[in-house]
Amino acid sequence: MKRVALVVIIVCAAVLLTGSARAQDQEAIQAAAASMKQNLEALRHYAWQSRVNVSVDGEQKRVTLYQVRYNLDGELEKTAMGGEADQKKVRGPIRKNVAKKKKKQAQEFATEATRTIEAYMSPESIKKAMSQAFARRDAGMLKLRSEDVVKQGDSVEFSVVDATYQPMTFEIQSTVDESPISVEITFQ
Repeated sequence: MKRVALVVIIVCAAVLLTGSARAQDQEAIQAAAASMKQNLEALRHYAWQSRVNVSVDGEQKRVTLYQVRYNLDGELEKTAMGGEADQKKVRGPIRKNVAKKKKKQAQEFATEATRTIEAYMSPESIKKAMSQAFARRDAGMLKLRSEDVVKQGDSVEFSVVDATYQPMTFEIQSTVDESPISVEITFQ
């Protein structure tokens, strides 16, 4: 009987401690969400550079630098500043047709990947991710992770400085046409 009472007391203490930790995590998640909202509002008054690296199977295909800002309508405007592309001359009509077909497939994939990534950047998706986020602390960072935000099986992770809620990274793991895609945004 004493053993059962002791087990019940230990289980109750664990539940109370877990509830307390969850409440602290919820407070941290809400504070991080409020900080991100402030940062997004402030961002509307700035212009910044964005660097896009495109890699396929670990091989870098293209790097493009953009100047980015919000226009008067509140929409993002991206202006290409330069970059390098993998341009190889293809000889022969058959090889040209194959190359043309591959290029078209790659462009369609890139368009769908862009749509998918933009879906994660929408205010609705960010709110959903924050509302179902699990928090963990690691080396002064607060990491907020959510799953199944836009697609089944995806994941989103926000990393912010624990003390100030300054954003550090935003990572997305998802799929496009059954192919995995990953996005990492680093704030400096």
